[in-house]
Amino acid sequence: MKQKVVTISAQISAELEKALNMVCDLEERSKSYLIKKALEKYLQNRLHESGISTEFLKASRSSDEVVAKKKKK
Repeated sequence: MKQKVVTISAQISAELEKALNMVCDLEERSKSYLIKKALEKYLQNRLHESGISTEFLKASRSSDEVVAKKKKK
């Protein structure tokens, strides 16, 4: 099942952008991918600390795995 995707924007410092670009280059990943992964992890931790289930995040992670496998071929 295809997930609905939304676009968001955020203002970050120049230093944070520089660090993000460095990690993107090191991992050969897009900014969008790394920001999404960081946000997922942060939200998972915060929700877990609050006792809220994070099952809904599994669908998002599994779709990323499919994309990653296609890129390796």
